[in-house]
Amino acid sequence: MKFRIAYIALFVCSVGYGQDIHFSQFFNSPIINNPANAGMIEEDYRFAANQRVQWRSISDNPYNTFGLSADMKNPFQKENFGAAFSFLHDITGDSRFQTLDINLSGAYIMPLSADTVHAISFGIQTGLALKNINYTDLSFDKQYNGVYYDAALGNGENFASESNAYLNLATGATYFFKPTKRMWGEAGVALFNITKPKQSFFTDATIRRDRRALIQLRGSYPINAKWDLIPSFSFMFQGTYKELIFGNLGKYILLDERGQYRALYGGLFYRGGDAGYMFLGMDYDSWHVGLSYDLNLSNLKPASARRGGWEVALIYKLRYFKYRPEVHRSCPNYMK
Repeated sequence: MKFRIAYIALFVCSVGYGQDIHFSQFFNSPIINNPANAGMIEEDYRFAANQRVQWRSISDNPYNTFGLSADMKNPFQKENFGAAFSFLHDITGDSRFQTLDINLSGAYIMPLSADTVHAISFGIQTGLALKNINYTDLSFDKQYNGVYYDAALGNGENFASESNAYLNLATGATYFFKPTKRMWGEAGVALFNITKPKQSFFTDATIRRDRRALIQLRGSYPINAKWDLIPSFSFMFQGTYKELIFGNLGKYILLDERGQYRALYGGLFYRGGDAGYMFLGMDYDSWHVGLSYDLNLSNLKPASARRGGWEVALIYKLRYFKYRPEVHRSCPNYMK
C-alpha cells in the first residue's frame, strides 16, 4: 500500500512539474491558449474566469488551478488590434507547490477579404512566472527513527531555494472564417516558453521550462433551425509530454432576438490515454457558463476510482454603446 501511494505521488508530481497549466475546457480559455485570440471578438470586451480542482480522491491537498483573463479589441482606438491580460494560479500537492503566471498579450487582426469573412490574427505574449514550494509539509526517510515517523527529526536535505522567478515569451496565430452567424471555423497555432527559461530551485542551469507547441481546430455547423454541431480538437506537446483532446458539442438555441440570446450546450470529449469528460453549458445574453467533469481512464484509476476533477468557466462579453448624434436638416427659408 505504501508503495502504491508513493508511486501515485511521484506520478502526479512529475505531470505537474513537466507541463504548463492548462484547462480541459480549452475553448473557454481563449487568451490562455493563444495570444493571437486577443481581441478576436465581435463585442468590445471579454472577461473570463476558469477554475479546476482535481485528484481530490487521492490527495488531502487536491490540485487547484484558477485563471482570469480580459481582452479587448481596438485598444486606444487602434483598429484591427487586440490587447489582453491573463492571470494563472496553480497549487499542487502536499508541498503546496505554487505557480503564478501574469501575462500581457497583443494581437494584430488582419482581414483577408473585403467582407471580413476571412481573417487572420498574429499575437505575442510576455509576462512573469513565479514559483514557490513549501518543504515543511513533506516527509523524508531520514525522519523515520526505526520505529515510527518523527517530524521533529531533520530531513537531511539542504535546499538552495524555495522560490524562483523568470520572464517568459510566447507567440501564436489564428485563422478565422465566418460566412454566417452560425457557421464558422477557426484554426490556431501557438508556441510558449520560447526562451526556455531556467526553472530550477537549485543551481542546475540545465533544468528549463520546455517549449510548448499547440494546435487547435474548432468549427460550428447548423443542422436545422435550432441545432448546431461544434466539433473541437486540441493537440499540445511539451518535452516528452503530449496531450490530445477531441470531442463534439451540441448547441440548442432557445431564443435569438434583438438584445436577447439563450442557448444550451452539451457534449463529450476524450483526452488521449488519460480521461473522458462531459460538458454542459449555457449562453444567457452576454454571459456564458460551462461545467465539465473528468472521468479518469489512466493507470491511476485503481486509486482514483475513475474520479478526475471538475472544472467551471464563466465568460462575460461587453459591447459598449456608441453614441451617434442625430443630424437634423434645416428647411430652406422658402419652405417656412
